[in-house]
Amino acid sequence: MSEKSIDLKGRKELEEQLAALAGRAHKNAVVAGVRAGAAVVRKAARANLINNKDTGRLSRSITTQAKAYDDHVIARVGPSTDGFYGSMMEYGTSRQAPEPFLANALQDNEDSVVDAIYDKIQSHIDKTIAKSKA
Repeated sequence: MSEKSIDLKGRKELEEQLAALAGRAHKNAVVAGVRAGAAVVRKAARANLINNKDTGRLSRSITTQAKAYDDHVIARVGPSTDGFYGSMMEYGTSRQAPEPFLANALQDNEDSVVDAIYDKIQSHIDKTIAKSKA
């Protein structure tokens, strides 16, 4: 559907703690954080569909996926093939006006998404530090 990039820089202490983690722990923390942010968008998108006349099929089909690459993590939030008509609702068709539910979910909750990402990453860092001290 649509893409949005969120740059997670600016919280110096968290960045320093994250940089101190070894390879796999670093990646796991970031992936978990991105998944937490994606979950916020998924929940909001489902709520937006309840406000529309959704039967529940499209709402239930909204899933999240996160994939880690060498230098970034990408999350996808959107309908599975069961909700194939999601793009028709989001963008409209020649016969139907757009009823955006997914883009609005991200736009309306961007601060909450970033907070969820940071909170989850911090939680992972704290757990990793606690394990290393045990």
